[in-house]
Amino acid sequence: VPLASATTDREGRYAFKGLLPGAYFLRWTLPEGLVFTNAAEGGNAVPLADIRSAELPPFSLTMGEVPRVVVGSLRPGSLSGVLYLDRNDDGSRPRDEEGLGGVQLTLVQQETGISWQTVTDAQGEWRISPLEPGNYSLRAVLPEGHVFARGMQPEAGPRFAALDHREGESQVFALGFGEDLAGVSVGAVRT
Repeated sequence: VPLASATTDREGRYAFKGLLPGAYFLRWTLPEGLVFTNAAEGGNAVPLADIRSAELPPFSLTMGEVPRVVVGSLRPGSLSGVLYLDRNDDGSRPRDEEGLGGVQLTLVQQETGISWQTVTDAQGEWRISPLEPGNYSLRAVLPEGHVFARGMQPEAGPRFAALDHREGESQVFALGFGEDLAGVSVGAVRT
């Protein structure tokens, strides 16, 4: 049962007044479309362990103590696209070239090394979300009997370079606050 609740003001400030010494925990509920980030540096900022976490571990207050708890939030980004069979090996996708399903993609955040994995659906489409701003690379391993299209020129997003014809990794690309990078097309050719 909550002891007290507060709503942040326009600057994001909040306060709980009249608390007695004891053990407490804080729980936040963000507006739709936002996720938690790590707390700001400096002061007595308390980092959250997971960007999707909404609860601070229990802490104790002593008489007269006024802790400062800083929590960050942001509108997350996303990355999406299609992996398709490029029949003419030109690196562009007309509407009649079908998607390639069941291909595993791995997205790696360069600053942290954290990775996300997804598998293309039956139409070759995929999406990875929520994503923090940062620098990323995208990896794919094509199924046997397929290689990356020679003329890979993505319609949007990072250039995807074949490493050994079946395994490929994109160049590093930046994703900004709340940026939805859609239409990352990757062509494959049957051998």
